[in-house]
Parts: sequence; structure tokens; C-alpha cells
Amino acid sequence: MPIERMSDYLYEPFYIPILLLLLGIVYIGILLYSFTNVTFTFVGYGLMGISILTYLLVGLYMTGKGNYLDKHAPDILVF
Repeated sequence: MPIERMSDYLYEPFYIPILLLLLGIVYIGILLYSFTNVTFTFVGYGLMGISILTYLLVGLYMTGKGNYLDKHAPDILVF
């Protein structure tokens, strides 16, 4: 009996990009609501900046426009 091999590609359901797009739209709505109705301190603005930066990095990863370690691994790695 031959051993079944797993595919080299992961299965990605069709609804994942739609879900991420809807979550991004909700995020932008909450972000706009927060900036218009909430008074932030210096720390609050810093945390909002981190949140926006994380949102943009996830967007770059999802569109495949970044340079990532899993695609371009250097020769010297710790693990």
C-alpha cells in the first residue's frame, strides 16, 4: 500500500480573502470612528500608529509584495 503524500501547496478556502477584506473595511471604520470621537494622549497616538503599521504590514503580506524569510532565506540562520 503506497504512502499518501501531502501536497506541496496548502489548501486555502475561497472565503479567506473575502473575510480579510471585510475585516479590513471594519478596521478602517473603527479607526475613523476612534479618531473622530475619542481624545487620545501621546501613548494613545503611539498605539494607534503601531496598529496602523501592523495593518499595513499584514496588507503587504496578503498581497505578496514583501520580502519574506520563507521565500528568501539567508544562508546563516540560528535555527
